[in-house]
Amino acid sequence: MRSVVALVALLALTAGCAPTSSSTGTPPAHDALGNAPSVSSGFSSPSGNIGCYLTPAKVRCDIAKKTWQAPAKPADCQLSYGSGITLASAAQFVCAGDTVLGQPSAPALPYGESKQAGDLRCQSSQAFLRCENVATQHGFTLARDQYDLW
Repeated sequence: MRSVVALVALLALTAGCAPTSSSTGTPPAHDALGNAPSVSSGFSSPSGNIGCYLTPAKVRCDIAKKTWQAPAKPADCQLSYGSGITLASAAQFVCAGDTVLGQPSAPALPYGESKQAGDLRCQSSQAFLRCENVATQHGFTLARDQYDLW
């Protein structure tokens, strides 16, 4: 019982000491346990045609309007296919029943700017959105008129 009381007291003391985000929106360097925080964010292309969600482990981008055809839908995919690409260590089309398009808190990533979480980096340009795993050198580009996976 004494150890439970001590643990509760310790948690109560450290609860108010955990770092918080600054007024600039910068996440804390570490949480109360010394772990790096999970960094994730949604963003869109300036046109709003592409929406993405980026974490240190994976990025997924979906496209609303496109003129190209995706590869044939795999037999084991019972959901929508060909309107999204995901990248962890390698890029592939998404089989999903949801979308990352139109997230209300997803600001536009201006042309020429990039966003990175862990080894995953996405860069916005007028020609396309490019996402790459800088460790594996795999990635993709996505645009209304073309896509490329490598």
